[in-house]
Amino acid sequence: MSTATQKVEQINAKTTKASDLLVQALEAEGVEHIFAVPGEENLDMVESLRTSSIKLVLTRHEQGAAFMAATYGRIF
Repeated sequence: MSTATQKVEQINAKTTKASDLLVQALEAEGVEHIFAVPGEENLDMVESLRTSSIKLVLTRHEQGAAFMAATYGRIF
């Protein structure tokens, strides 16, 4: 293995995506559910949530997601 390849692997091993850090912070705050519309713009976030303890609730419309989150927050 070349030294350039080793350096890239070392950088990749140390690199953490911003979405992973955000999900870790949300887990530390006790967030259990996220209501969202999946799309290209938030694909990293969706992928980070896939391996977390937070349940992603998919919706078809942003206003529906906001309404569901507000109602869920009032009930629980």
